[in-house]
Formats: sequence, structure tokens, C-alpha cells
Amino acid sequence: MIQSFKDLEIYKESYDLAIIVNKEVIKFPIYERSDLVSQLRRCSKSVPSNIAEGWAKRRFSKEFKHHLDILLGHVMKWRFILV
Repeated sequence: MIQSFKDLEIYKESYDLAIIVNKEVIKFPIYERSDLVSQLRRCSKSVPSNIAEGWAKRRFSKEFKHHLDILLGHVMKWRFILV
């Protein structure tokens, strides 16, 4: 039974991915660290954060949808950065 956003598979996977991203970006060359690494870290943290915040407001479906829309935007930005 789902009692918290932490029980959602999408949250667990996005959180794990954020941890992986933060471990991997330190391997990037120095010249990439200032801009690219910063963007990757922000995007990876924003996905689980928006799931958690949206879950807190889930009783207002418009607000939950709004947070999911924000999340999708971050995922698309992340995808664009990695291409």
C-alpha cells in the first residue's frame, strides 16, 4: 500500500538516479564541471523533489499535475543536456 511518496517506484528510481548522477559527474573533466555538472545536478535533484512536493499537494489535483509538468520539463532538459 502506498502511504508516502517514498513508496512510489518513480520516486525510488529518480532518487537512485540522482545519487548516481552526483557520483558520476565528479569524473567529468575540470572544464565541464562549472556549467554542465551544475545543470545535471540540479535536474537530477528536481525530479524526486517535485514528486515529493506534488505528493504533499495531491489532494489538489491541479497542483499535483502542475508539479508533474515541472518534473517533465526537468527530465526533458536533462535529456537535452546528455545528447
